[in-house]
Amino acid sequence: SAAELLGGNRCRFMTLEQSYRTTVEIMDAANGVLGLCGEPFVKAKPVLRHGSKPRVYRTPEPDFAAALDRLLAEKKSAGYKSIAVICKTPAGCAAVMEKTAGLRLLSPDDPTYEAGCVIVPSYQAKGLEFDAVIICALTDDWHPETLDIKLLYVAMTRALHSLDFLCAGGRMALLDKIPGLDTADL
Repeated sequence: SAAELLGGNRCRFMTLEQSYRTTVEIMDAANGVLGLCGEPFVKAKPVLRHGSKPRVYRTPEPDFAAALDRLLAEKKSAGYKSIAVICKTPAGCAAVMEKTAGLRLLSPDDPTYEAGCVIVPSYQAKGLEFDAVIICALTDDWHPETLDIKLLYVAMTRALHSLDFLCAGGRMALLDKIPGLDTADL
């Protein structure tokens, strides 16, 4: 057990439930995604700070680059200093980078991240936070499988103030099962 491993009666196990990073609306949506994996989990409770509901944009693949450019411009004009585009895999990041300019690939070798527009695969986003996050599905898709759901949860909870999804074609159909998401047009 954890207590035995860590020193018996001199330690105790505590489940951290409070999220100080993100808004109520983003945390509610992230908890909804995590609920899809069918495993028991403790829902994170956000500090009472409200914002916009996460938005889902669906676009035909040929219009993806223009849609992403509009979203990035919208976030910049709203005053967000740190903006992350998060894709499921490095290949997904490469595909998005081929379609749009102005994104820098955030690497695990980067000593610091201060601000600007970056792109990062989901598994490298853990521990980071950004004013705005745009989760993209251009070539990759996120499936209702435990690993994908947990990676998506991590990606969603990187957002401090704003969370959007940009999906090409019919990708990310699992978002239709999540309450608290707005569908919008660009």
